[in-house]
Amino acid sequence: MISDDASQDGTKAIVREYAEKYDNIRYVFNERNLGLTKNVFQAKTLCRGKYMVQLSGDDYWIDERKLQKQVDFLEAHPAYFGVATRLECRTNDSQTADFLLPEAEVCGRTFSLADFLSGTNFPTNGFLYRNQIQEKYDFFSLMPGFSQYIDDETDCILYLMLGDVYIMPDVTVAYRRQIESDTSHNFNSINKGMDKLRKHIDLLNSIHDYFGDEIDL
Repeated sequence: MISDDASQDGTKAIVREYAEKYDNIRYVFNERNLGLTKNVFQAKTLCRGKYMVQLSGDDYWIDERKLQKQVDFLEAHPAYFGVATRLECRTNDSQTADFLLPEAEVCGRTFSLADFLSGTNFPTNGFLYRNQIQEKYDFFSLMPGFSQYIDDETDCILYLMLGDVYIMPDVTVAYRRQIESDTSHNFNSINKGMDKLRKHIDLLNSIHDYFGDEIDL
């Protein structure tokens, strides 16, 4: 499922080209820009598969068997909500990793909400999980209300509230950290210093206002 958020860079033509070649590609073109979190939530509500995985514009997959490995794990381990892998953080179009996430010590084991709240990194890039969006619609719909800019921190908390996840040691995803240029911008390049921190604090305050002491932020 592709949800194009009123892009102006030729993405629509590429989507139509692939949709003509492959009849299993579904898409929606927003007439106006919804913003990051509303657009991501919209895409999730339109997914119909047994499993869901998000591929954002600043990520790409570097393991041809990535999805198969994750699906095989969840098929064999029904107690887990989802399964993540390690990722390489790269700068712009570099093919070299600056560093890996998450930390090696949390790979190859169960990861819980308590781990995340203790400060341990849980990147959702390429995270594959059971599709419960329809049966838990009200729960997932909280995401765009917490922040219009930030989706990953909210995702971490909501996913881990639904169940433990497993983090494979395999490196299957590259996250492209965009350095500001004249033609390309993202949240991290547009927002500097305290502005970025304020938006994260606003997000945490919104989550606390809703859940209260249920989540120890």
